[in-house]
Amino acid sequence: MSTLTESPKSSRSSAASLEFFKHLTAKYPPTDIAVRCWDGGELIPPGGKPIRATLVLNHPGSLRQIFWPFNKAAMGEGYIFDDIDIEGEIEPFLEYFLEMR
Repeated sequence: MSTLTESPKSSRSSAASLEFFKHLTAKYPPTDIAVRCWDGGELIPPGGKPIRATLVLNHPGSLRQIFWPFNKAAMGEGYIFDDIDIEGEIEPFLEYFLEMR
């Protein structure tokens, strides 16, 4: 996912979150999942691929809530407690993120 492109809308805090996200996913293959921050900053798949799902980070601490420490339950809790949202198809999102270790 390190090939994702950052949008120019990113504020300083969302740019830091998006860089951290790119770091977390760097060893995984590119995907058709986008990431959007609370302020409109986003990472989009390269090459004009259609976006099948978007991980929406609802506040600056969203990534910390779902990835530190990383476990599969934290992702579900982040959704339940409105730290994140998922737009589009949930299957590609789950396939990609639940395979992360």
